[in-house]
Amino acid sequence: MFISLLTIGLLLYTSAIAYGDVGIFAEAMHYVFLLIGCMSNALWYLYNKQCFDRVFRIVGSGFYYYGDTFDATTFNNEVDKQRYLGKAQKQRYTTAFLKLIAGIIFLNTIVRAIFEWLIGKYDNVEYKDGIIRVVPIPSWFFFDPESNLHLIGGVIFEYYTTVVAGFRMVCQEVPLISIAEELCSEFQILAKGVSLFDQRAIALYKILYGNNPGTNPMDKKKLEHCIKLCLRDSVRHHVMLRSVFYDLRRIYFLPLGVAMLVSTLLLCFSGILFTDKSVPITVKAAFLLILVVELAYTFIFCWYGQRIQEASCLINDSIYNGNWRHYSETIKSYILIIKPCSEKPLKLTAAGFIDIELSTFLDICKSAYSYFSLLQAFNE
Repeated sequence: MFISLLTIGLLLYTSAIAYGDVGIFAEAMHYVFLLIGCMSNALWYLYNKQCFDRVFRIVGSGFYYYGDTFDATTFNNEVDKQRYLGKAQKQRYTTAFLKLIAGIIFLNTIVRAIFEWLIGKYDNVEYKDGIIRVVPIPSWFFFDPESNLHLIGGVIFEYYTTVVAGFRMVCQEVPLISIAEELCSEFQILAKGVSLFDQRAIALYKILYGNNPGTNPMDKKKLEHCIKLCLRDSVRHHVMLRSVFYDLRRIYFLPLGVAMLVSTLLLCFSGILFTDKSVPITVKAAFLLILVVELAYTFIFCWYGQRIQEASCLINDSIYNGNWRHYSETIKSYILIIKPCSEKPLKLTAAGFIDIELSTFLDICKSAYSYFSLLQAFNE
């Protein structure tokens, strides 16, 4: 935490003394916002540690075990197959995001430095203002500008800033991808189970009584009991999924707000930087890479917010797809429990200001363009 505060102070001072250099100002302020977001998120996560523990405990235990009420043999391991697909997709998306972050860090710190050295950017550089310009992220440092400590400190400072920024994205995005993928898979399992409640009840009847249900009153009563057992498990599963979602929303309440704000400001800075002719092409290219990561980072949040909304409403349609007409009296009380809770989509929010969905991503782009236009008009 202390190193991050020191880094923010150095970056703020760098942006202040390099007022006329748009490239240095934009890069410094960008990392200031990222590090502030990183620290605020870390404190928020510590504050909500109990929510994290509950979510990971439920996810790690496989959410809900149906047992005989969703018989694996009768339904060809439907539950296990759906969960396997969710875990495989989670692994695929997580790996792709980690590769993207690692690739951008490598390009911005190694490839960019080599390219700028080859084109002679670091030849005859002056240190009179104390800003180290021979590293991809120029910054002021408090040693003698002509000493080796000054350069070594600048390099360490640069790599620390870049890695922490990337680590912040990974730590915030990967848990969301993992939990959201499994949550969506569980909602699909729940919806499937509700639509097949009568078939599940017949399978349970065979397990409990060893034969198919007959038409006499006693068999019908036993079948109704099996239906209630199956729907009871579905209701418990639904309650557990809603509990996980509310913990997830609590965990990401502030971080999503910070992420949306940082993305908007970064897009605004990008517009200023890309339209300034004095900014070198290497700085613009590096900023474009960072912009791609930030946009992907924000889009993933919005995409999973949309997916969770849609998945949470699947059970609402599955009720109508089931054979409820023949068992309306038996299932009525369970429908009255499930129906109100599934009509309203479950939504992630950015600090309570906006809902996280695909339309939010477009709103961020529009807001950034509006701020950019306002700044341009103010400068003119």
